[in-house]
Amino acid sequence: MRAIVLADEKSPRPVNGSGHVRALAKIAGLPLIVRNLRTLHSAGVEEAVVVTGFQAGRISKALASYHLGIRVTEVHNPNW
Repeated sequence: MRAIVLADEKSPRPVNGSGHVRALAKIAGLPLIVRNLRTLHSAGVEEAVVVTGFQAGRISKALASYHLGIRVTEVHNPNW
């Protein structure tokens, strides 16, 4: 099973110290995108395609910093 996760938006206001990137907002100490990917993995998803745009480098760094348990393919959308 495969999922698509959109992580290319910018929040209009600071989100929990994330620097305006909703995907990096911390929930219980983990970036939202990490929590979402771990939840998808526990639901049986084997691969996630993460679409990045705004602050793509920061999102990539966060994805590389945590054990996700799921195969992740990043796709960059320069026109976020």
